Amino acid sequence: MSFTGYGSMLLRVCEYITDDNKCIPFCILNIAGLCIALLGIVLSALWIMMGKGSKAWYEKYENALYHIERNEKYSKAIVANDMDDEMLMHGSLPAANPLDTSLFTTNAGRFSVSRINIAIGQVSIVVWCLAYLIQSICFSFSNQLLFILNDCGTFPWVSILSLLVWLLLLVLIIVIVKYTQWCRSSGI
Repeated sequence: MSFTGYGSMLLRVCEYITDDNKCIPFCILNIAGLCIALLGIVLSALWIMMGKGSKAWYEKYENALYHIERNEKYSKAIVANDMDDEMLMHGSLPAANPLDTSLFTTNAGRFSVSRINIAIGQVSIVVWCLAYLIQSICFSFSNQLLFILNDCGTFPWVSILSLLVWLLLLVLIIVIVKYTQWCRSSGI
């Protein structure tokens, strides 16, 4: 949904890019685009955290089941006495045949759903950071912004300052997301 909103906003920006009479809408749309990109970065980071948290809990329970199944006292007391190692439920299911890694077959593959989910978030965060960076540079040195700044009597170095502000905001968001404590699980 964020990509759709961002793409729609870019189309609107392109309508105003050559029209010097529409400098204010151009600037507002660029700022909106930067806000959408920042939101995309935050949502991608949350997606990665969710995938990593899910994977951690999955591995925690998988490890617990592994130890429960191999605990002789538990197996004899709780599970039917005639059950042997071959009848243990976890880990004894037969593998799907054939397992392959080709993306162009319909056979089952040896892929981790959790890792794929994490990879989607990682690709998404890189795309959003690039979109934010490119739009920051283009906006900071756009003719419309320079036109507005010249009308106010400011110097062109304000564009460089503007770019530094956008980059600082990007770095700040990345640092906040990377070092957040509010998303960490106390159970793992």
